[in-house]
Amino acid sequence: MTRAATLILGLAAVGAAYAAEITDTLPARCDAFVYTLRLQAARTQACDARITFGNGAALTFQVPALADAADGRPHPVSYRFTDPSGACVARGKAPVTIDPAEKGFGLRLRANAAGLAIALGGPCEEISASVAAFDTPAARSVTATIPGALTVMRRSLRAEALDPPQAAPFASVEALAARLAASSDPREGLYKYLDKDISPDGPAAMSRPEGYVLAIVRDPVDEDSYLIIHLKSTAASWKPLEIKARMTPTPFTGHFDLRWTSATRRPLSEADTYAQYNENASILTLAFPSLRASFRLARVLPEKQEP
Repeated sequence: MTRAATLILGLAAVGAAYAAEITDTLPARCDAFVYTLRLQAARTQACDARITFGNGAALTFQVPALADAADGRPHPVSYRFTDPSGACVARGKAPVTIDPAEKGFGLRLRANAAGLAIALGGPCEEISASVAAFDTPAARSVTATIPGALTVMRRSLRAEALDPPQAAPFASVEALAARLAASSDPREGLYKYLDKDISPDGPAAMSRPEGYVLAIVRDPVDEDSYLIIHLKSTAASWKPLEIKARMTPTPFTGHFDLRWTSATRRPLSEADTYAQYNENASILTLAFPSLRASFRLARVLPEKQEP
């Protein structure tokens, strides 16, 4: 069986201002990619930003001015997606808000064999759209055209290709426990099954998350991401210290794209999964919308070892 590894292709410096084009090139082999961009809105001027792919497809979206969308007041913004021929295949308009303190507006693009998923919003995802006909292997590159009135706060591009299974970077369960005991990261820790919401007639009706005991640690390869490490479950084929999933950050607070591997070791696409922490990271929700399923994990203190 194989799993998907994540390659970080580019990160923009926080606070860097651009008035031209920023291009990230996708690897020659690309099964899927996730592109995120967070922009600081202009004070009084709404601006149109544009994402262009190497095959000519493009997304144009509006970033509202702080004067229009701050202080919790919703302001309508529009987006438009055109295919390589220039024909419009998706468009829409919906209200969004901007945190007046943080001043950010986020974009996330998730592309895979199912197409392209678009998310836009201020503190959280407020606009969602999809383009089923998007050709991910043909995209080749992602270019952001940013007006000079906007500032790039964060930008990343993660490309995925199938890779052999990987074990967690710990020699033993005891070494992992010591790592967690020394951590000051509120998102790292030992998490156990809390409850579930699974449709009885959905594709995941037979799933049994009740036995999960999972550890969450920062990914040593990408410090912004987290590894979910399997310790216990009802799946006999899974052993302790195997990597169950990877969580990679989105432009939204406490929200992560989730690359989950099922009990049968089938990788699930990020387009079908996500992870969300509550405010103090004591509860983690793992959601699988296309499977009509989700379950929650609660953070627990490590068990004390007998002297």
